[in-house]
Parts: sequence; structure tokens; C-alpha cells
Amino acid sequence: MMTKDKINEIRKHIEESNGSFFSATNVKKNGEVRKYCCRTGVKKYLHGGELSYNPLEKDIVVVYDVNKKNYRAINLNTLTHLRIKGKQII
Repeated sequence: MMTKDKINEIRKHIEESNGSFFSATNVKKNGEVRKYCCRTGVKKYLHGGELSYNPLEKDIVVVYDVNKKNYRAINLNTLTHLRIKGKQII
């Protein structure tokens, strides 16, 4: 598990991407590895629902996966790879 400071640093990098595409890899609860090509700030496909939890409290970032064409919640504690604007973060 990552420290709170490391999680905040990762979240800052993602927020500063300003909707740019980035790649990420994490390990899901069931042990499956999932790779994402995603971006933040996509509103086009929202259907009006609201999350039943606060992603900040659970160290989660909601992104739009452009390959799957769906929204995904990435747990920052389970990230194994993060590349934004050609820069390897993790």
C-alpha cells in the first residue's frame, strides 16, 4: 500500500494532465491486471447518475477508458504503471 503523500502526488499528476491521454495499469481486487488508455474530464457519455461514494476518501480516480469506451474507477493504491505526457510517473 502506498503512502498518503505518494497517492496525493499521483493524484496531482493526473489532475494536471488536463484531459490529456495517459496510460495506467493496476491490479484489480480479484488479482486481474487491467491496462487503461484513458483521460479525465470526459462528460459526453454521462447519464446523470451520481457516485454513491466520495472517490477522494477511497483514493480512487474516475477516468474515461477510451479503448473500452466506458468510465473506470482506478484505485491509486493498486497502480503499477502510470505514464502521462511521455513521462513515467510509476
